[in-house]
Amino acid sequence: IWLAVTTPQDRVNEDLDAVCAYLSEKHEGNRGKLAVMGFCLGGGKAIRYTAERRPDAATVVFYGSPLTDVNKLQNLKGPVCGIFGYKDAQFPAALLQQFKTAFESTTASATPFGQTWGKLGEESNP
Repeated sequence: IWLAVTTPQDRVNEDLDAVCAYLSEKHEGNRGKLAVMGFCLGGGKAIRYTAERRPDAATVVFYGSPLTDVNKLQNLKGPVCGIFGYKDAQFPAALLQQFKTAFESTTASATPFGQTWGKLGEESNP
């Protein structure tokens, strides 16, 4: 966790750019097809990466710090799915609503906001 918390987003972006370049070289048939998924702290890093560097990529934020900057969300062109637990105190409902509202207020051609459910492991209760 310490590494995820202390690593600046610019460094994360550089590392992910290097991974994408490597994958592009090794898998020529799949060039242009990218999905970035992050869990917990990685979820916030994932959406910030795609908003800043790879707006064409699909993004899954699974329990990550939501991005609420409309100007950055506006960049997203690939599908986006945000998955959060509505009973999870780490990301209060007001913050998640701010994320959803900011996302929906953009003209990005991304897929609408994903779904939410209770705490991880509980039966679904939308």
